Amino acid sequence: MSLNLTLSLITLFSVLSLGIFVLYEDYNNKTNQTFFFLCLSIITWIIGNLFANIFISNTNISLLFIRSSVIGAVFIPVLFSKLINALYEYSSKYIPMYNNINKISYIFIAIVIILNQTSINIKSINIEEWGISFVPGVLYYFLFIYFIISFSFPFIYLFDILKKSNHQQKSQIRYIMIGSGLSIFISIIICIILPMLNSSYLSIFSTTVPILFISIISYAITKHHLFNMKVIAIEIVTFGLWVFVLFRALTAEDISEFYIEAGILLIAIVF
Repeated sequence: MSLNLTLSLITLFSVLSLGIFVLYEDYNNKTNQTFFFLCLSIITWIIGNLFANIFISNTNISLLFIRSSVIGAVFIPVLFSKLINALYEYSSKYIPMYNNINKISYIFIAIVIILNQTSINIKSINIEEWGISFVPGVLYYFLFIYFIISFSFPFIYLFDILKKSNHQQKSQIRYIMIGSGLSIFISIIICIILPMLNSSYLSIFSTTVPILFISIISYAITKHHLFNMKVIAIEIVTFGLWVFVLFRALTAEDISEFYIEAGILLIAIVF
């Protein structure tokens, strides 16, 4: 199993698990519902990359899935903005800007869907020893601008309410800004900027980036008034161990080793 395929499966399991967990906590809550849909958009992006690697021997099918993965990606900033707005319902002078950005975002998403399976999105792919490299089309320049503008609102909004919050909320908001900001920054570099500079190698690690992003936000939602960095660190380490055992199971050399690692993972999750 290739490294890219393994990493995609691990992240898919992680994001899906956290999405279902948060939704199960309070499925009637708008914040939890929005978070679940954010997870689904990330999963759609991951699945596109996953199937592109599964069908790597057929370049036409692989290209189809690589192009399709962009559809999941363009929904992420819109849903992230909605999530932050739902998590912190403050009156802000930036709300009108949020509404205008949302309208433009939906128009751009519609354009991306229409042009998805054309060379304007991704021109071509090449099969390398390490995985799939791709040649981005003109659309990627607009994607770069779109992500910068669309992701700007939630951070402007968070910075605005940071000034009005109490000490506990300020701590929570800072961690959300750092965790999500770092994830978004890395994703834009390795998924958009580097491919535009004819370097796609680091994109094989792109599917692992959402784990930090989703973990921090899921904790903020489920422990809204108990945001403690020590507890977060312990839970992230625990979750990391689960992911490590899953990785060992997926890379098992024979079926008996797979069952052993899968059993260890099941025991770790239950207890």
